[in-house]
Amino acid sequence: MPPLRPLIGSTILPAMATPPSTIDRLVRSVAALALVLVGALASPAAASPAAVPASESWVHRSTNHGYHLTLPSASWREPAGKPRGSDAFFENAIPDMHVSVMLVKPEQSADDLAKEAAHLRSSLERSPERRASVRSRDGTNARGNRFHYFTALEPTPSGARVFIGNSVTWNPRTHLLVVVLFEGLQKAKSESDRAAELATFQKASDAICLSVE
Repeated sequence: MPPLRPLIGSTILPAMATPPSTIDRLVRSVAALALVLVGALASPAAASPAAVPASESWVHRSTNHGYHLTLPSASWREPAGKPRGSDAFFENAIPDMHVSVMLVKPEQSADDLAKEAAHLRSSLERSPERRASVRSRDGTNARGNRFHYFTALEPTPSGARVFIGNSVTWNPRTHLLVVVLFEGLQKAKSESDRAAELATFQKASDAICLSVE
C-alpha cells in the first residue's frame, strides 16, 4: 500500500513534517495490524474447516451386514481396536461410556427375536445385584424395526454403579437381527453428580440402542 511506505522507510522519516510521536503511533498501529492478520492466517480455524459440533450425531454403517447405528454426538469415537466377538465398538470419554454391537444374525424371524429377548433378560436377571433394577420395553422403533430393550444397574466394589442398556432389534424387511450392549461407568463423587451421570447414560443408551435400522 503506497501511503504506508513513508511511515516504514527509515531514510524518509527524518524528512517528513509529521511529528515523530505521531509517526511512532502510526508505525505501532500498522505493526499491530500486521500481527493480527498473520495470526488469523496461521490459525487452525482459518486454515481448516470448522470442527464438528459436539452435539452433532453421526451414523455408523456396517459394510459387512448392512445395518445402521446412530451415535448421538461427535464425542463418540470408533477406536482402532474392538472387543473380541464384537462387530463394532464405540466409546465416549466424558462421561465414560461405550457401546458394542455384540451379535448380528441374518435370516432371522420374529420368533428368533422373541427368543433372543428372553435370553437377554435372563442374562441380566441372573445377577442378584441387577435383578431388582431391570426395566424393559418393546415395540417398533422410528426405523420401523421391532425391538426389545432392557436397562439395569450393577454396583461396583467402589460404590459406584454401571448403567447397562441391552437391545435386540429385528428388521422385518431384511430379516437381520442385531444385539447392542451399552455400558456407562459412574465416576462422579457427589450424589447429585451421580444422578446427572445416570440421566446422561439413560439418554445416550436410549438414543443408540433404539436407532438400529
